[in-house]
Amino acid sequence: MYSSSESHMYAANKKISLPVRTLATVIHSVSTGFIDVLKLDIEGAEYDLIDDIIAHRSSVGQLLIEFHHRIGVAPLSETVRSVDRLREAGFALFHVSSTSSEFSFLRQPDANVV
Repeated sequence: MYSSSESHMYAANKKISLPVRTLATVIHSVSTGFIDVLKLDIEGAEYDLIDDIIAHRSSVGQLLIEFHHRIGVAPLSETVRSVDRLREAGFALFHVSSTSSEFSFLRQPDANVV
């Protein structure tokens, strides 16, 4: 296991190129335009996706994120900020793992958010 983030404790020394798709592209590729469950375990890149998740919140039902603050990718304060932003955007936090790394959210359909 390794991460492409230089701050990750298992960072690799070599660079790799991989094809990627944006969240919007994935949502549009699904015939319903809705993702029931979006699970992210992307070794520190989850922090960079919070804005996209919030922008497309009405297209995601359940959100499962493994945050990587425990392994040097980001400080705990960044995870707290990300969780707060998701909650403000209408995602209700319903579970945190015993390691405080995995967070589970449900989008509230009646959330009045801007």
